[in-house]
Amino acid sequence: MKNVCFLIAASASLALLSACSGPVSEPAIEAAEKPKTVVVANRTSEFAVDGMVCAEGCAGTIQEALSDLEGVGSCTVDFASGKVSVAFDTNAVSMERLIATVEGIHEGQYSVRL
Repeated sequence: MKNVCFLIAASASLALLSACSGPVSEPAIEAAEKPKTVVVANRTSEFAVDGMVCAEGCAGTIQEALSDLEGVGSCTVDFASGKVSVAFDTNAVSMERLIATVEGIHEGQYSVRL
């Protein structure tokens, strides 16, 4: 029984590690390839993200994906609170696009709460 519990725990740990190290969603990769222009943000929004399991991998991946979008001026992800703050230009990117980007990472690992 002890060995079975160890195997289950080890499998869960591997699943969490692979979730943090997996590839970024395709839209975020495409956005990273485009040259970014200076953004004059006219809105700042904060929302919660469920599904983060680590500060560097998860929070870093979300921050990079959002920061790479055209129209995003700045983005910070606080792993401890599960909050994301994004300053963006509503003429270039919508709130729906920001949410879709986060929820599209790692095949839907993360969900956004407004």
